[in-house]
Amino acid sequence: MKRFAASTSLWHGGPIALLVLVCLGCTAGPVAPEAPASGPTGVASRTPPASPGQVPATPRVTPTPTGAVAAGRIVFEDWMISASRHQLFVDDLDGTGSRPLVRSAFDDARPAISPDGKQVLFTRWGDGLDKLMLVNIDGSGLRSLGDGTCGDPCTAAEQPEWSPDGTRLVFKRAYFDAAGTFQKIGLLIVSLDHGDVTEATMHRAGADGKLKPGDDFEDIEPDWSPDGARIAFARVDHSTSADRTAIFTIGTDGKHLQQVTPWDLGASEPNWSPDGSRLAFNVPARTFEGGEQNIFTIRADGSGMSQLTAHLRMAENNTQATFDPCWSPDGSQLIFTHFPSTNDLADLFVINGDGTDVHVFAGTRAINESHANWGIDPTP
Repeated sequence: MKRFAASTSLWHGGPIALLVLVCLGCTAGPVAPEAPASGPTGVASRTPPASPGQVPATPRVTPTPTGAVAAGRIVFEDWMISASRHQLFVDDLDGTGSRPLVRSAFDDARPAISPDGKQVLFTRWGDGLDKLMLVNIDGSGLRSLGDGTCGDPCTAAEQPEWSPDGTRLVFKRAYFDAAGTFQKIGLLIVSLDHGDVTEATMHRAGADGKLKPGDDFEDIEPDWSPDGARIAFARVDHSTSADRTAIFTIGTDGKHLQQVTPWDLGASEPNWSPDGSRLAFNVPARTFEGGEQNIFTIRADGSGMSQLTAHLRMAENNTQATFDPCWSPDGSQLIFTHFPSTNDLADLFVINGDGTDVHVFAGTRAINESHANWGIDPTP
């Protein structure tokens, strides 16, 4: 089982990686003196991020999980087990009613439920350029956002997320010239009403089609703050011998960049709590590297880091995956992916926000569950 699927991303090891540089997933790089990162769209805050040494060694887990799950609706991705491609499923909160959301001959991934719970945004690849798609929560009304509403910025795009009011999207996009040479990569914000596009971050290539020294970053996994003011994301630093990652936030105007986690922690997959008080994420960024991967939370200013999971089941080769946390709509719980689980596949797990009551959300039933998104239930 692989952590990421091939796509046009540098990070995912797709075509850009072949044109620009080798990058398959990410891992914490060598420990180096902390220095605030900077980019073309802002200067990083010099507020020191939290130290990994402040993290508790073990979480507080109740011996007998209650199995309780907060309200809402969950959509997730199947890692090519029940089908030949990545496909999307929707699940009832008792974990018994998983059913396909979309059936397609393409790879459909990274679902994001709209703020009103009525639609699901996702990335599709294998059908020309990577594109953003939209479907109703009942599986009807499937369409490409590149067909009008979103325009050209919604092609060769991936990892979309909604603004809190549902009027804008943030996503990662790579640009190429007519000859197929890589030009730039960054996070874009687009208005669904007007099609206006803003660069939240952007990193440009030189004449050789490689990211310029000093700007050799890739920004991935964006998530919008509940107040609509900032974007959290994971930044990959390709300048080191082993790619390293950290979580940053930036204003929606592309200014006031702030580093949240230290580079040597290797954090990724940030997700804001509904009240905006904390970010959940996983460490290390890359799975199946040996040893544990776990879920953490932290305040947006880099303080108050807390580890929620520890010592979950390991595979026989001493590897596991515990990643991609997503808060429940009421902020009381998180859902995340853990491998190995039932039938030695990946399952979705639920945990309270304080690290208690970790339990399997649903048995696998031959589905490799990952990248869950927890939204509100739109039914009255």
